[in-house]
Amino acid sequence: MKRYIVWAALVLCGALQAAPAREIVVGQVAAVKDPLTAGYQLKSGIELYFDAVNRAGGVNGAALRLAVKDRSPQVADDAVPKTHELIEEDKPIALIGLPGTGSMEALVKDGELARAGLPVIGIRTGATSLHQPVNPLLFHTRASYAAEAEKMVRHLSTIGLKRIAVFYEDSPFGKEALKHTLAALEKSKLKPQAVASYPANTNNVEPALKAIAAVSPDAVIAASSSSAAAHFYQGLNHGGASHVQMVNFSTVDAAIVVKLIGSHDSRGLGIAQVVPDPENRRTPLVREFQDDAKSLRGAKFELTQGALEGYLAAKVLVEALRRTGANPTPAKLRQTLDKLANYDAGGVTIGFSPRNHSGSTFVNIGILASDGRLMN
Repeated sequence: MKRYIVWAALVLCGALQAAPAREIVVGQVAAVKDPLTAGYQLKSGIELYFDAVNRAGGVNGAALRLAVKDRSPQVADDAVPKTHELIEEDKPIALIGLPGTGSMEALVKDGELARAGLPVIGIRTGATSLHQPVNPLLFHTRASYAAEAEKMVRHLSTIGLKRIAVFYEDSPFGKEALKHTLAALEKSKLKPQAVASYPANTNNVEPALKAIAAVSPDAVIAASSSSAAAHFYQGLNHGGASHVQMVNFSTVDAAIVVKLIGSHDSRGLGIAQVVPDPENRRTPLVREFQDDAKSLRGAKFELTQGALEGYLAAKVLVEALRRTGANPTPAKLRQTLDKLANYDAGGVTIGFSPRNHSGSTFVNIGILASDGRLMN
């Protein structure tokens, strides 16, 4: 019996020694209750990568923890008090995976981030206002909306579709995307056949659908949520009875569209991707993502673009923490991020400098196939 007690004590002691002795807290402020929201998807990818790192012993001997503060998906300004609460309660070293143009603009304008001196990695917006001029605290791991708009217009023009209409969300994001889409059309010497919007945080797309269908466009460029895009596209093509090409900004997630309207009605839908296809293992980043999902979450984990975007942001943050050393601070971490040039995250290159925090230029157009897969 004594021998067993001694053996058990040694095992427990070894386990305690193996566990990371310190904790690094990273914060996220987002609407995370609904699986269809960007915040939820980003959170799932961030936590997946953090868990994989912790399983391997942490970063520089410290365990990672994501502290999450849920906020309203409808009120952009709600991000300010919620972020203040999280900073006061959890003392994070950085923020990650904050979605929304309006909410990020509110945080910058209020000065909450500057007062705390916290770097923010992996913001889910490509708004020019947050890319230029360079904010020393914001580090983007996705391409700008301007780059997405130019890619979509070039894609449609290349396949001979030039009678293009624009469908957009009446929100800071939608208006920003509209501005870049109109500029990209003008650059290609094209004029929009129609421009129509829908109310933010709704699926009330019928008036816009009627206005755009009336001009019989060859194609539609859409800046919307996944659910609004699904309903609009289904109505535009009468549930698969006809086909008008539609290409969406990266705010639309292919897996969610298929879940909402099915693979038959969603086939042919185009989506600008700022991360590789999460279903396609040819990219090292995706292979790592899928393998971690399988071993840590099982078959129920959804391989969405949003989750992969969160995973990528977490990977960039962890790499910066590793380079910062054993005693990181927000200021030291920001300095390290400023020097993180040409980091290969697994087929996606991220690079920052003091003059450029737009870390990625990756934009691809994927098309949903009849079996629900996103083809590149």
